[in-house]
Amino acid sequence: MDQRIKSSKSRATAFSFNSSNFKEATYRIFAAVANAVLVVLGGGLLIQTIGNLSGIQALASVGAGAQTLLAPAIGVAVASQMKTNTLVTFAAMISATVGANAIHFTSASVTAVTATGQSSVSALGAPVMTTGQPISALLAAVVSVLVGKFLTDKTPLDMVLVPFTALFVGIGFGLILAAIMTPALLSVSASIAHMMQVSPVLGSIAIALLWSVFLMTPASSVALAVALTLDPLSSAAALIGTTIQFVAFTLISWRQNDLGANIAQGLVTPKVQFPNLLVNMWLWVPSLVATIICAPIATAFLGFKATYTLAGLGLNSLIAPIAYLSQGGSQLLIYVSFGIVIPAIISLLTYFSLKKVGLIKDNQLHLTLI
Repeated sequence: MDQRIKSSKSRATAFSFNSSNFKEATYRIFAAVANAVLVVLGGGLLIQTIGNLSGIQALASVGAGAQTLLAPAIGVAVASQMKTNTLVTFAAMISATVGANAIHFTSASVTAVTATGQSSVSALGAPVMTTGQPISALLAAVVSVLVGKFLTDKTPLDMVLVPFTALFVGIGFGLILAAIMTPALLSVSASIAHMMQVSPVLGSIAIALLWSVFLMTPASSVALAVALTLDPLSSAAALIGTTIQFVAFTLISWRQNDLGANIAQGLVTPKVQFPNLLVNMWLWVPSLVATIICAPIATAFLGFKATYTLAGLGLNSLIAPIAYLSQGGSQLLIYVSFGIVIPAIISLLTYFSLKKVGLIKDNQLHLTLI
């Protein structure tokens, strides 16, 4: 009897351990993919904007080219967090690129120019890299890495069997996913665009709130916007919503945190406040109230627009403000007014009102280093 109890406890412990490992690995993978999106898309866009502002065409070209490397970067992100070897990592890069549907082929010969000015003629059917969509890229990379890890150290043929099997399985799975998910995501994107046309006010509120939620949770708001290739009006609503989260949480918690924590949540990501939101959901209300008010005014009434690569970034690394600075004019004014200044006022007023009625307590937005 005692032996059976011990055996049962052992199985329960093993299950708990495996479940814990799965959750930890999943979190690490999502975090790594979010970092890949930030560096490749955000960094590429920043370099491109600096190039446009400075008139240095080489920088602008390099920045534009960097943004097309998202899919292979996702493959590396997945492989690095699943602790695999370099053979499988390179297979994951290719599998992710195929899964993302990121490679297009020219229907005619075209003349192409590099960032350093060298020109060449690309033949008919030459591959052209695009950003692609990250969801099936992620899944294809995971399958490729799982196959590679399973086969590693199983036979004396590791150098041949492991990378090529991981590659073939990853490519096959990626092709199937790309054929199914890309049209599905484009259909969702079209539905969102239609919703914005039918009811711009309600549509902008819904999208701004949805992307605000994604920004504050472990999910990637940027990756979702890229996957759906949001239209300019929907992208603008998402950008306003995410920007407001940066502004609101930094301001309402300014006195509760030190300078480093405020810079982290104001210029990197307010996602660090997520554990505090789980303790008291009322902490979310100030930023969401500002989002509901400002998003429809900026988009539906003032015609604010954005690209899908900016949609989920918010104020991260000041990429979006710099991009609008390069454009100047009314779009920059709308973004600053309804993404930063007015939301700041609304958030502070709402926060202090909630504190006054006792729904929010002192120091509940304090960030603790763990």
